[in-house]
Amino acid sequence: MCMRTRNTNPDLFSLIDINKVATPFLYKDNLEYDAIMIERDISYQNLFKLVREERLVVCGGEQGNSIDFINSTVKHYTDLYPDKRVIFFLDRR
Repeated sequence: MCMRTRNTNPDLFSLIDINKVATPFLYKDNLEYDAIMIERDISYQNLFKLVREERLVVCGGEQGNSIDFINSTVKHYTDLYPDKRVIFFLDRR
């Protein structure tokens, strides 16, 4: 989680660890809970904006799980946006 310029309290952000980011609802009684939730909301808004603009595309295994699917997906987006660099990440889970 990045520190936003509007909240420059380093002590607050030093209290935040990956568990609090991954499962913030378990830490409702902690001092940093409100800041975590604000940052979480901003981050989700940014992700959804990238998805709407097709700058971030997320595909799951149910959509396709073969090399042909990967090739056709990458080809589709390189044809659609020829001036952009397409980066494909594969997670084997």
